[in-house]
Amino acid sequence: MSLVTTDLLVATADNVLHLFYQNGAKIYEVRSSNGGSAWTAQDEVIAEDGNPNNGSAMTAYFVDKDADYGSQQTIHLLYINSSGNLVEKVKCMSGDKPIWENIPLADAVKKAPESNSRLTGGAWNGSGWNATGSQWNYFASIQEGKQAITEIRRTPKGAWYTETILPQNWGDALPGTDLACTISNGVIVGQAYVAQQVGTKRVPIRP
Repeated sequence: MSLVTTDLLVATADNVLHLFYQNGAKIYEVRSSNGGSAWTAQDEVIAEDGNPNNGSAMTAYFVDKDADYGSQQTIHLLYINSSGNLVEKVKCMSGDKPIWENIPLADAVKKAPESNSRLTGGAWNGSGWNATGSQWNYFASIQEGKQAITEIRRTPKGAWYTETILPQNWGDALPGTDLACTISNGVIVGQAYVAQQVGTKRVPIRP
């Protein structure tokens, strides 16, 4: 069973699907090695401080060569907890029973998202552009009294820092607006999906 309002996230690592969901205040993981035909629940509870009422905003992504973990493959999970703070967990994919670990966040990052913000993020490892790898995440925030989408970035062996503030006109980003991003070679495309009475429109968050 899961919350009706849970986010559902999938990260792929070595052709294995990792699905994350929330039930009550707890966040869980299930896996599938056959394209989703069958799923196996994992015994470990990833977190126990999710928002039990409306569900926590979450995002997850795979890093092929994570410089902070000896160039191992990792999965990162970020969510907004019941206190409205951004939390990050990481799991190295080596070993028989990988364990989720906490990653401490600075207050400037932890407290930056709006409590009703959604999250999106990803990573890039590749030759040429950004060859040593970087990670990005996006969330809604209030900057100098104005609505904004904040872009944070982590470079190898570094902490999250604010890369860009993307101002939004009032009303273009309604509370709880869904966010999505696609990261490819040299390009980050982001969109905010805004619920309106007349339907849904897409607002670019970074050209």
